[in-house]
Order: sequence, then structure tokens, then C-alpha cells
Amino acid sequence: MVEVTHDVEKPNGVALSPDMRTLYVADHNNGTDRIGSEEAKPGAMKIYAFPLGPDGLPNGPKKVLQDYGTNPGCDGMCVDSTGNIYLTLRSPDRSGIQVLNPNGQEIAFLPTGTGKDADGNPTGRPSNVEFGIGEDRHTLYITIDLSLYRVKLKTSGFQIPFYDEHTDHGWVRINLDNRFRSEGVAVGDFNKDGRNDIAAGDVWYEAPEKLGPDGWKVHEIRQPGQFVAGVGYSNSFCNYARDVDGDGWQDVIIVGFPGDPFHWFKNPGSAGGHWAGHEIWHSICNESPDFLDITGDGQPEFVFGSQPEAQMGFSPLPSKENATKKFSFHAISAKGDPATNGTFKYYHGLGAGDLNGDGRTDVLIAHGWWEQPENPTAGEWKFHPYALAKDGVNPLRMSDIHVEDLDLDGDNDLIAGSAHEYGVWWFENLGAKENNQFKYHVIDESWSQPHASEFVDVNGDGQRDLITGKRFFAHNGADPGGRHPVQMFWYEIKRTKGQPPQFIRHEIAAGRDTGVGTQFQAVDFNGDGKVDIALSNKKGVNLLLQK
Repeated sequence: MVEVTHDVEKPNGVALSPDMRTLYVADHNNGTDRIGSEEAKPGAMKIYAFPLGPDGLPNGPKKVLQDYGTNPGCDGMCVDSTGNIYLTLRSPDRSGIQVLNPNGQEIAFLPTGTGKDADGNPTGRPSNVEFGIGEDRHTLYITIDLSLYRVKLKTSGFQIPFYDEHTDHGWVRINLDNRFRSEGVAVGDFNKDGRNDIAAGDVWYEAPEKLGPDGWKVHEIRQPGQFVAGVGYSNSFCNYARDVDGDGWQDVIIVGFPGDPFHWFKNPGSAGGHWAGHEIWHSICNESPDFLDITGDGQPEFVFGSQPEAQMGFSPLPSKENATKKFSFHAISAKGDPATNGTFKYYHGLGAGDLNGDGRTDVLIAHGWWEQPENPTAGEWKFHPYALAKDGVNPLRMSDIHVEDLDLDGDNDLIAGSAHEYGVWWFENLGAKENNQFKYHVIDESWSQPHASEFVDVNGDGQRDLITGKRFFAHNGADPGGRHPVQMFWYEIKRTKGQPPQFIRHEIAAGRDTGVGTQFQAVDFNGDGKVDIALSNKKGVNLLLQK
């Protein structure tokens, strides 16, 4: 336990701002610890804001947000997701819930009454106030006199994230860079020294001989851009490592802004200097493009939507001789509405997996799936429409889509997360012949913006688990929960035939204040047989190593 401050007379309510950089304290000095004392001499009745440093302790003078003078002040308090403060005021003349913005200005007031009971005792005085959690996060609960009340609000509450019995402390964080470099990251041995390195947009980080927080060397791939969290976006949304031209050196593929051309950058090897860029294709649409083997030839393909063609398709890696030429694009869809066929540049939701169990990898979006034919390059693939939706009609804006038989009933179900709101979900395959009927289920709705995920075996039990986390400032703080603490999680899945899957959430303790971007990598970075996580986003570039 650590003492935070003595600079109050009688603290009675405390709350943290969503970014956890401000501590709010209600100084409620009624002059006594005895109820009903007539000898009380009231002192401070104020609301303070203490700025907090990285260690969680005050690092500057407090600010008085409200001074109630000799009137009874605040008893309880809480904070909403946008940072507004809710206070219970117990003044006989003005009892109710006062709402202040972070600057201390009153922006709303909910009266609770100023009456008296038959014995002349005051009624309608609130004592505590708190938001619900999960699906109840839009409900404000208020204790008034001897009763509990609730009020539905448009805004949602902020809850301080605490560690629980499932928190995973078996990870170590290595912070490579605090600068906003990229929303994607790649792992590869870029200097052929036998050790994995990390690429994040315009630069790559050479790993030290002894893996740890010190000794990483930054090298430029191209002229680094200047990107500021909360102001704009980077020109790097996904990164991949691959020896594209077959010269023995790992190159870097950079997917820039959605809808723009994307490129691969040739590793100059021992010659050094900036890496020469080569255009792969003139457009890459959908915010969750994939780079994986969907054709079964042992080589990964780029899966994405293309404009102006308005078609979904894939680009295979070319031969060594054609590596610097524009890649080919095999359309798997007809030209269609970009908002419903996954080819709008900001479309959300894309994945690949064998949905119908025929041994071939299919392509999935939130509006339906394309069934891979025997010859994947022969023409369009058959499309099966569905709606991955709460209501069964309006598809959700999601991130990566993963395929797995979660309830062991013989057909494949789906897992996805909300790109910009609250929610990690699974969709139960209802067994229709066309695999086009899915039932929505909530896994977790306590945090927001899981804009990227990986589906790998984290704990070595032979079963795949879901890794995801918050994308910090996805829309520069404008999304629901956008200013809440940034966390990383993995969900352990317990499967039992004939029963719904059980998801056990493990927060990665070392992942606090890191988070995902629009793409990340879960690989065995240091060769110890355990999955590690490489991350890059507006929080910087980080590596999480399993112990």
C-alpha cells in the first residue's frame, strides 16, 4: 500500500480519469466522524483534481474543480467513458447528481429531491453513485436514502481495470520505441545474424545478442514519417516479412493507408542504406487484409479487396524474375457494392479458413463467404451470403475473422471482435447446408477496440486461443472507450462436445499500455517454443515475451 497524498482534510470519494492520469478526490470535511453531531465545525467541501505521473502518484499541484463553501459537498463519485465526473450532492437545497466535465464545469444535474419525511428528516439525499459493467455499462446506479435507483444513459461508465485470478503474469515487456511508427509490425531476421528482428513501418529494430530491453539498434527502411497519436494516422497499417525476390535476405512488405497501393521493400543486405520500394498492386482495401496460404501451395498470398474493380481477390507471390513487376490479382468475386462485398477501403471484417470442411480454405467477410473451388484461379468463387450480426440482419464492423468448431458439433463456428466499439464475439454455426446461418454470442464486452487478433496456441495445450487487445486511439480517441486504459488479453477456450465453449479471459499483465494496431504478430520470437507477441501502434513498438 502506498500513500498518495496528505493534501486533503477528509477524503470521502475518489475516482480516476479514463486515461488514468488524473485522480479526483472529494474533500467532505463535515467536522466530525459522528452521525448527527451538533458540535461539528465543517471544513473543506471541495472537489480536487490531482495530476498523476507514470508511477501513479501526484506529480503536480492539485486543482480545485468545485468549492461548495459551507454547503454539504460530494459524498460519492464515479466517471464516465468520456471523462465526465458524477457527484452525489447532499445539500438540503440542492440534492442530486452533479455532472462536471474534466475542467470542473457543470454540464448536467439530476435532482433527487429535497423533501422531508413524517418525522421531519430530509429525504432525497444521494450517497453513492456508480455505473454498471458489461452490457449494463449504460446504467447509472444511485443510492438515495434507503433505496437503490437506476437511470439509463446514452453514455457508458468507466471501470478501473483490476487484475483478477486469471491474470497472466508470465510475460515480460520489452519497449523498443515510444514513437508512433506504424499500426502493423513484422518479425524476421533482417541482417542474417540468426536472431529475429522487428520491422515497424519506416524502420526496423536490430535485436541485441542478449535479448532484453537494451541494445536494440534502429535502422531506416525509408525516410521515417512524423506521426502523432491523437492527430492523424501513419502510412503503415500492416507489415510482413518475406524474401520476395529470393536473394536470401528478408524483405519487408508495407500496407500503407487503406485503399492506397501497397509495396514491398528490397533488403539491401550488407550494402545498407534505404530499401528500394516496388509496387505490389494499385489498391488494397479492407482494414484487415490477410497474408497467408489460401491455395494450399505452401506459399502465402495477399487476400484483399481492390478498387476500382470492386472485387475481392488474392495476389500470389511472383517468381524471382518477376518480383519487381506488378503482381497478379485473381478476383474471386464479381464486381459489387464495396460496402457489402468487403472491397470498400474502410470495410471491417476479413478472414480465411475451411468453413465447409472440404479441405480448401475459404474467404470470409461480415456479409458472407466465398467457397474455394478445386482450381482457385479458374474464376469467381461461389458466394454464400449471411450476416454476422446481433440482430441477424445488420453485419457488425469487425476485425479479423477466425474459423473453428468451438462447440464440437461437427461444423465450423466463427470468432471476431469489434474494430471500433465494445465486443469480442463468437458466431455459432446453426448447421445450414450453405453454412449461412450463424447465431451471435458475446465473449466479452467490457473493453473496446479489439481491431486485430491472432488465433494460436498460447499455453501449449494443443488448442488454439484468441489473442487480442485494445487499439489505442483507433480514431484518435473518438471511439467508445477510446480513452480507457490499453490492455492485452488472450482467451483460453474450453471445448466440450454438445455444450457451448467456455472462454477464460487472461489479461497479459505486462501488456498494460501497449495494445494492438490494425495488425500484429504472434510468433515464437526467441526460439523457446512459446508464442510471443510483437506490437506496433500509437503507443510505440513493443515485444511481449512469454517467460
